[in-house]
Amino acid sequence: IETSDENVTVKTALAGSFGSFGLAPVSELVSRSGAIAGVNGVFHASDGTPLGLIIVDGRLKSVPIMARTAVGITRDGRILIDNVSVDTAGNLIPDWLGEGVVYAVGGGPRLVSDGEVNVTSSQEQFKADVALGRAPRTAVGVTGDGKLLLIAVTGRQAYHSIGVTLEELAHIALELGAKDAMNLDGGGSSTMVVRDYVMNTPSDGRERKVADAILVFAGAPKTTSESP
Repeated sequence: IETSDENVTVKTALAGSFGSFGLAPVSELVSRSGAIAGVNGVFHASDGTPLGLIIVDGRLKSVPIMARTAVGITRDGRILIDNVSVDTAGNLIPDWLGEGVVYAVGGGPRLVSDGEVNVTSSQEQFKADVALGRAPRTAVGVTGDGKLLLIAVTGRQAYHSIGVTLEELAHIALELGAKDAMNLDGGGSSTMVVRDYVMNTPSDGRERKVADAILVFAGAPKTTSESP
């Protein structure tokens, strides 16, 4: 995705109404916002509370945890992938808000650093349910020339796809040209929607409701407050 194209906009959006916490399928977030595509984002609690960094419209909605990897989108369309923490005063380290990041989603672990596989599950304190084994996965990456990569892998379906390990996901990202890449929430949450069509096969047999999504717009997105 060419994020530097003035006709392309990438945003993050919370599932609740008017930028509040909640839960909704990715397809609903895509449809109600007017996006052309979207994937699920942050890990979350059962009530939709994000478990990691969320920035929407330049506003910090949820703080990072355990200095885990996050993806940020600047006002001019640059994609940043870095470990983000918060100090005792509530300031982000690095200062993404000061650097012009207007949208961000936390996740982790890191998959690719500077064009090499670098899976940081232990450093980011991920437990075995995320770190080990094959599962449905979602990932985001950025190529050397600044293009955004969104990846979803179907899993837990013996006659279709059993999913991938984090290391295998890292290699997929590399094959797609990633310079840097990170894992997002996966399992039954893993969903990619393009033009209102669910591209992967969710392991629950239907879309799972999620806390947020990374959305892609062609042309100007809808201008409702804190859309969708």
